[in-house]
Amino acid sequence: MELQKKSLSWNREYNLSFETSLDAIFNMQDIEAITSDPYETSDAACTLPGVTRWLGLDPGASTSAFGLVVIQWRDGKLEVVYELEEKHADLDNMRKLIHSLIQKYHICRVFVDGSSVFLVRQLCKDFGEVDCTLYDDETKDKLLMTTSCRQPIIHSVTFRTKHRLMLEQLHKVVSTHQIRIDPKFKHTITALRTATNKPNANIWDLDKSATSSNDVLDALRLSLLCLRSW
Repeated sequence: MELQKKSLSWNREYNLSFETSLDAIFNMQDIEAITSDPYETSDAACTLPGVTRWLGLDPGASTSAFGLVVIQWRDGKLEVVYELEEKHADLDNMRKLIHSLIQKYHICRVFVDGSSVFLVRQLCKDFGEVDCTLYDDETKDKLLMTTSCRQPIIHSVTFRTKHRLMLEQLHKVVSTHQIRIDPKFKHTITALRTATNKPNANIWDLDKSATSSNDVLDALRLSLLCLRSW
């Protein structure tokens, strides 16, 4: 009986890890494809000036983690070059880290969950922006058409109204294999593998209680606001 229980437990863990449930948002074959497309992830290759990069930033709530993802556009595809999931993060330390990431990766735009008002205002102040840029339908086209990026632009994103559109955009990018994710970015891959939608809700409503590393997933979909077609 004990052996049977262990077998059932192992099978349940296996199914959760490797098979697609009815509520899964991303197809496992697509995840396998985008994580099996090799690209150079060394610092030397991912910090060269002249390559456009964006930072998605989800400060999370007091009970969740601080998620960061940096992506770049290279060789006709998006590529993840940095991820972080920091639990019980100190906001001042995270702010210093954000500064270092912007400098190291030559970040062009930073997309921040606007619910962290203090962090958004502080970053805008740090980079000399008098008014924080609210990322909305009226400003997105003008901002995305700007090719020069001498100074990183901080975008405050109203997650409450944009979360479904951002998840749909991420699904499109993954399902069409427009992104590469190196296997070393385990939090990002785990988030994609475990992402599920809420039962009896909109298909693009993420069930965060059932999704591992959901703050990293939020940071990833925030970073994709660099794209036009959402």
